[in-house]
Amino acid sequence: MNVSPYRKRLDALFGRHQVLIAVHRGIACGDIIENTADGLRAAWVCGGDIAETDVVRSTDGVYYCLHDGMEPRLIGECGNLETLNSSEIDRLEYFNMSRTPAGPVERLDGVLAALRGGGLLNIDRSWRYWSGGLLERLASLEMSDQLILKCPAADADALDALERCGHPFLFMPIVGTAEEWRAVRRRRLNFVGAELLFSDGASELLTPEFQAEFHDAGLFLWANAICLGRKQYNLSAFRDDRGAILDSADDHWGWMIEHGFRVIQTDFPALLHSYLSNRYPGSRAGLCPARVQEPRWRRPERAASFCPVTA
Repeated sequence: MNVSPYRKRLDALFGRHQVLIAVHRGIACGDIIENTADGLRAAWVCGGDIAETDVVRSTDGVYYCLHDGMEPRLIGECGNLETLNSSEIDRLEYFNMSRTPAGPVERLDGVLAALRGGGLLNIDRSWRYWSGGLLERLASLEMSDQLILKCPAADADALDALERCGHPFLFMPIVGTAEEWRAVRRRRLNFVGAELLFSDGASELLTPEFQAEFHDAGLFLWANAICLGRKQYNLSAFRDDRGAILDSADDHWGWMIEHGFRVIQTDFPALLHSYLSNRYPGSRAGLCPARVQEPRWRRPERAASFCPVTA
């Protein structure tokens, strides 16, 4: 495991916040669209530390920020972006929450240029293109202290490409079993943590014995609170955003923290920010602090005397 100057920004965030908030695809609300520069910037504004984005490549080799497969929901029936060329993709337009046009599908180069110098970015689903020149392209941007790459721990082709590239990208494997971690940890890569997938609370991945190596080496553990639909997905033993918001934040987000996780990926960063602010007083400033008394606001002199008019 290499030591890299690219860790300084990440380590500083852990020093300030204890637990980091990763925002799934950025913010998607109102007229702000997921996987866009505005959506990722909004993720940081809403209290996130890491904004996650997806990558897809056109048939002529242009990279875009979009989770392919989501096209019908976001754009309409255009087909998978991997089957379209860049001229076709550039003519497409997103729909916002009100189903009105909300701007084009954005190229990866433009998104990264717009976010240079901002918060951390987790580049997801890019491993499919690592052997095709994407790694060298990312390395040339001189943004390596902002970018965290990941891929499945069992994807030997992607791992081989990352090793061959030689650039010390911040890297976390996606790990589903202890055996996967034991195999991938032998790679000459700049590990900063691991994303753990587990379907029940008895997983070996949750045991202190398994996690000791991570904590001793200063590697974070990332848990997914995102709820993609409980009938089809179970990323974290059904400890998720839905349960945190509708049931008990302690039993879901808090459970993750108590089980060793220091990064939580969520679709509700402002609520998780509020929860962490209460759990670790002083670790996070308020998102919208009250700084002024608005001149039109008046303190009612006889508030207690108000009562509705009755016949």
